[in-house]
Amino acid sequence: DQMIRMGQMAETRTGSYEKEWEHLAERHIETLKSLASMGHKSHEIQALNLYLEKILELCRGIEQLQECSPRTLDSLVSYGELMSSILVCACFHAHQMKAVVVDSRSLIKTNSNFGQATVDLEKTYNNIKEHFKQNPEYPAVLPEFIASDSESHTTTLGRGGSDYTAAILAAALQVAQLEIWTDVSGMYTADPRKVPAARIIQEISYREAMELCHFGAKVIYPPTLQPVMNRGIPVWVKNTFQPEERGTPIS
Repeated sequence: DQMIRMGQMAETRTGSYEKEWEHLAERHIETLKSLASMGHKSHEIQALNLYLEKILELCRGIEQLQECSPRTLDSLVSYGELMSSILVCACFHAHQMKAVVVDSRSLIKTNSNFGQATVDLEKTYNNIKEHFKQNPEYPAVLPEFIASDSESHTTTLGRGGSDYTAAILAAALQVAQLEIWTDVSGMYTADPRKVPAARIIQEISYREAMELCHFGAKVIYPPTLQPVMNRGIPVWVKNTFQPEERGTPIS
């Protein structure tokens, strides 16, 4: 949201995208400093600063042209995911665990429908399988929601593309199960914020879950379920803030 806001400010020359950028930079760098272990801090801060510089360059370009095209906006918002991946990787390192960031754009290939790109699943699955066959050693942290087209321009998979990225990886690697961590303890019979009597669904089929999503349930992005359903991979919807809760299995 902040990336989009900065792009709009630069395009319309209203507000101060520089101030937004300063807040963004401060928040990420301070978070990284609090997380990063001494052995990795220098490298991670360098990578983070590189992304921050690119964000500022893009915003200045948008300001000069007074235009923020869908292609430019995809490029701009991608840096939020890339920077958060550095932070997640730093958290592994701070706990003395090995991890590596893998740029999703090198694996997930799409058409050029910027903002809501369609994934070329065959090419993408082959890329993912080959990458992890060649690099099996460490846990991989992948930026969600971003991909690239045939000319290597950055594309995005829509605002719910985080879950979709995970499902594509799960299907390509034919994993035992996919976990979607969110802010509720599973799928409910209704929105618990609006219906106090709503209860958690103990288990649900892929097709039932897809119907709920299409009719307004926001727990899972609808395209997420198709790749795992095709491979028969069960999905667990779990609560980040209450990890001990059972959640809802979709299978």
